[in-house]
Amino acid sequence: MKQWINRKGVMIASAVITWLLCLTTAVGLFAVRDSQIGLWRDLSALMGGFAPIAAVVILALDAGLSIYFLVRGLRGERVNRQLLLCMLVGVLLVFLLILYLVLDPVGQLWIFELVTKLAVGAGAILIALFVLPRTISHWKMAPRIIACVVLACMAVLAVFRIQINSIWFDPTVYAVEDEYQIVWYTSARSNGWVEIDGQKYYDAQSGNIRSTEKVHKVTVPMAVLDEAKAYSIHSQGTLIHHGYFSLKGRHLSASYSFRPVDPSDGIQLHNISDTHDYPTGAIASASYWGDRLDFLILNGDIATAAETDREMLEVLDIASAITGGERPVVYARGNHETRGQSAATAYKYVGCSDEGNFYYEIRLGPVWILLMDCAEDKEDGHREYGGMADYAAYRAAEDAWLDEVLANPEESYAAPGVQYRLLVSHIPFNVTEKPEPERYASWVQKVNGIGLDLALAGHTHQCLFLGPNGQYGEEEKMAASTYWTVIGSAQKDIATDESDSAHRHFTSTAVELQTDAVTAMFVNQDAAVCDKVEIAR
Repeated sequence: MKQWINRKGVMIASAVITWLLCLTTAVGLFAVRDSQIGLWRDLSALMGGFAPIAAVVILALDAGLSIYFLVRGLRGERVNRQLLLCMLVGVLLVFLLILYLVLDPVGQLWIFELVTKLAVGAGAILIALFVLPRTISHWKMAPRIIACVVLACMAVLAVFRIQINSIWFDPTVYAVEDEYQIVWYTSARSNGWVEIDGQKYYDAQSGNIRSTEKVHKVTVPMAVLDEAKAYSIHSQGTLIHHGYFSLKGRHLSASYSFRPVDPSDGIQLHNISDTHDYPTGAIASASYWGDRLDFLILNGDIATAAETDREMLEVLDIASAITGGERPVVYARGNHETRGQSAATAYKYVGCSDEGNFYYEIRLGPVWILLMDCAEDKEDGHREYGGMADYAAYRAAEDAWLDEVLANPEESYAAPGVQYRLLVSHIPFNVTEKPEPERYASWVQKVNGIGLDLALAGHTHQCLFLGPNGQYGEEEKMAASTYWTVIGSAQKDIATDESDSAHRHFTSTAVELQTDAVTAMFVNQDAAVCDKVEIAR
């Protein structure tokens, strides 16, 4: 009798521990938002659209099976091994949750992805070989059929990659040269198009509408959207796409108003860089202008790396949270966004030229923007890049392009209607010498003659106003700039010098362009001005 009571207590304890572990994981799935995207969407981005649902199913099965085996055990059957297995599954789920919480802050979710896939694969094999046959051997015919149908459905979903489709985030309207590139993301493979005044613009390549992408980029003429001031995005899931047959899912759509740059009260813009996967404080600081915001600049290092496509979703997340798809966005690539296996496909998520370059001119109303890309901040042969960097050649091509731009001022910075001239680059090459000091010095000399109103940069994780010929640090640079430079993003509140592990404190840059002056302000997460400078024009 005593042995029975002890065995009963062990079974009850095992079941209770399993329930607590499952409850902890369930709370984590719905409550943990260590990044702006959150655990639920991270699972979808890393392992497919059904991953969160699969996690919930595993939780429910684990908790349910623990009850089932407990009942059988209380009836006198020996189910200690089964209950122990349920408890081990609960421990594994909590371990994966903790692993996520540890790796997400340091931008190493690829390790979480790898460990999770290995654990799920190993678990599936063990269940198929040892657990399932013994478990269903006691079942009646109906439960066996149901189990087989469920497994068959899961196999079909996996083989045909069928996923629940939804639109993540509001779209981002990137300004590139004389066009807008509208980008949005769906949870499943879809085609995509934009409608403006009844005209459809497709996410297509050489006439073929893409049907295998989750990220959609549609190019529309800037003048068309500026005049219409409204657009809608559309996606339709692609279940099957063969040479002579295709099957589509449901049609998703969303409509947006759009506000082009309005110079009637001056130009108001906001510059953010170096969020490094922690957007909360940055988004809060960008609320400074409210509805007066004319355009947003995301000035690089929004992601800590491009290890997977999930990191580039941070860019869309921040842009959509600030602009709601209703304001233009200018994107400058940061050096950290050149790192990782998905860096070569990062162009899908952000604005870039037709050639795939991250340097080009932009015209937004009376504002002319020279967008420069320094790419990495180390030599191509540095061990960090593993022999997969060729940025010296990239910068050489950019140098030739810059010469062409400056050779035709009437078509660029001196074109009719241009009132303001901005230089945007993640790395401030007038204060940074590596990796090519001679080239950077020549760039400074070349842009000195443009008559820039302001240069906006990041990279150094500081907030600094640098006047013409101003020194950065103690050393005199090879080429002195004739323009003001604002280096303006820091993961702290510079007014109080406060920061925290959750990265809720942030300082970014708000800029106002007026006919007689340019005002640059450092703004904290409370949308309060910490410091400012007024530059007479």
